[in-house]
Amino acid sequence: MSHSQLTMLDSAQVEQVLINLTKNAIEAVQQNSSDTSASVQLKTGCNEAGQHYVEVSDNGPGVAEHVVDMMFVPFFTTKQKGSGIGLSLSRQIMLNHGGDLIYIQREQGACFRCVFG
Repeated sequence: MSHSQLTMLDSAQVEQVLINLTKNAIEAVQQNSSDTSASVQLKTGCNEAGQHYVEVSDNGPGVAEHVVDMMFVPFFTTKQKGSGIGLSLSRQIMLNHGGDLIYIQREQGACFRCVFG
């Protein structure tokens, strides 16, 4: 995407995606409640293809390997009181905006990148 192109966004929907990802990150770091170095970060950038993105990352326990393939499937959840809608709906919102929501494997914690088309 060149800087002269505009991407039309439904700001309320994109805000919901960021709220959901941030809430998930906060819940993840709270699992280690005794850890005082818990952190959640939001970072913006531009990838090699020139697409802008927002990353939400944390230093919590991360995503288990067997969960990675399923985490965007509707109604799949690892949470006791989860509906399994958050990540699948968040990805669908990003796809509807011409972008994507991807999980980036890190050594520690989880990282989700909202890519804008």
